[in-house]
Amino acid sequence: MRETLIKLEQVQELDLQIDAILKKQADFPARLTAYDAEIKAIGLKIQEKKKITDELDKGRRQQIGALELNEDRAKRSQEKLEHIKTNQEYMALQKEVESLKRNSDIIRENAKRAEDEIAKHKVELDAFETAITEIKVKHDAESVKIAEETKSMADNLTALRSKREEFATCIEARYLTAYDRIRAVRQGIGVAIATAGGCRGCNMKLPPQMFNELQRLNEIRTCPNCKRILFYKDAGQAQGASPAAASA
Repeated sequence: MRETLIKLEQVQELDLQIDAILKKQADFPARLTAYDAEIKAIGLKIQEKKKITDELDKGRRQQIGALELNEDRAKRSQEKLEHIKTNQEYMALQKEVESLKRNSDIIRENAKRAEDEIAKHKVELDAFETAITEIKVKHDAESVKIAEETKSMADNLTALRSKREEFATCIEARYLTAYDRIRAVRQGIGVAIATAGGCRGCNMKLPPQMFNELQRLNEIRTCPNCKRILFYKDAGQAQGASPAAASA
């Protein structure tokens, strides 16, 4: 029976190593989530900036078109001045020319203001695009690293599972089934060390008679509280045991 318990503990150690690798693999997507979130957030800012600059550019082009029309009207009015014969008509047309020139100045000012705003937003847009490029580089580098780790872990898993199968074949089916069932409901720990009169799986004291029987290693016993399979070790052996095997 001692040999069975030893094999069960060895199987558990391998199972814990397998679980640790699977947990790391499950965490891989989360390692890219932060980069994905940043890329998405900056992408939305880029879209908003482009929308703003497009609207500003549209307004600037409208101002340029209005300026061309106004300048054309001013030119034609100026030409008419040369053919005016009465002073009253001349004064009225001169006033119109001056008004058109003032309009041109206002339109130019509005167009210049739009150009300045566009330039400012383009600086910010360039900064966003630089930032998103840098994040994508980091994202890609992390993806490569994860791919390398995935391959290494796959190799480790194959080796660990093969070794587990080797140990498992030396354990009676009823004990292995019991271990697997307990492990499934006890955070992956099916075997707990019994030492100093208690179960280190749940830290509960064991009945004295039961503890004495465990020391003889004549049969498989389970903890009355946590239901894990108990494996007696003296204080020195328990001190050097794997923390994962010692407690949940």
